[in-house]
Amino acid sequence: MVSLKWCEGKPEGLPGPFLGGWVFDKQRPWPEFEKELWHLPKQLLWQNEAHCFACGFGQTQEEAKANLAQLVNEEKSAVPSAPKLPLLAHRLGDIQQERQSWARLVKAALEKVEEGNIHKLVLARQIHVENEAGWNVGAVLKNLESRFGDCWIYFVRGEGGSCFLGATPEVLCQVKGRQLKTEALAGTGSVGEEVSLLHSEKDLREHRWVVEGIQKALEPFSEAVEVAPSTGIRQLPNVLHLHTPICAVLREGVSPMQVARAMHPSPAVAGIPKEEAMVFLREKEPFPRGCYAGALGWGNEEELSMFVALRSAKMYAKRAELFVGAGIVEGSCEESEWKETEEKAQALLHALGVL
Repeated sequence: MVSLKWCEGKPEGLPGPFLGGWVFDKQRPWPEFEKELWHLPKQLLWQNEAHCFACGFGQTQEEAKANLAQLVNEEKSAVPSAPKLPLLAHRLGDIQQERQSWARLVKAALEKVEEGNIHKLVLARQIHVENEAGWNVGAVLKNLESRFGDCWIYFVRGEGGSCFLGATPEVLCQVKGRQLKTEALAGTGSVGEEVSLLHSEKDLREHRWVVEGIQKALEPFSEAVEVAPSTGIRQLPNVLHLHTPICAVLREGVSPMQVARAMHPSPAVAGIPKEEAMVFLREKEPFPRGCYAGALGWGNEEELSMFVALRSAKMYAKRAELFVGAGIVEGSCEESEWKETEEKAQALLHALGVL
């Protein structure tokens, strides 16, 4: 039985109401998706610990009420279901060839790092999968939510029956008024190797550069930037990450969107320095990232919540392209970085029914 109560005024916790984002690199978008797009939705559904809320939008009050009534009626009549994926999904391509291509890219990145002008380069891989029976997108999202409930679960429709979805652990920024919260999430280890990761000189060095890169991006817009005194572990079902919270007080007159654009692409997904890293990726990475590692979220003039679109897949009716990445610094090797990307890929492979 659904019990309804009408709210007077704007309910607390209303997300957005504008939802959208932009691609990783506007010079290399995907044809199925806009370089940047923001929407005011017809209908919005969200919940807190105690209640579920529904809101309708429109160009007139009557249109907004009609959209809200439609949403409420659909939710009242909805029957909960948990569809299962057909066990027909499998990986495509020659893994040996993929491994060789990855080794060449890592070698080129290490050579660039050794020149001394770039400290870190973040490389991406594609994994192609197919489901002969066709994908059940609702089931994929349910699978992600069941395993990665503390991540940001997202879904974006593209043209030609395509969609982009995933479960990312990485916040770009959360802004409320002049208060900004973000995080450095860089340096990855296998589950159960917390102590090793916290004492890994290579991973700690990579993490420190990401922290410094975020500080550098925030300083022109901030009265103060505060980094947590110690680095901890963010544990996910498939991997571990080094994690450092960062907060800032923005200068008077700085808009949330202004600072979000300055922070993206973050050092955790592009490299350090960012400009030099982007030049390398445009020249050497064999495919456009499009929405992968782009920014998605919601907000308004005073508040903004944006995340980095990682652990993702671009999906069509019967095939999908998964995207994962790894940071290359001095001391990186092809074998360990391949292993890291394979562990990261388990999130989407499992959700798609490949495992």
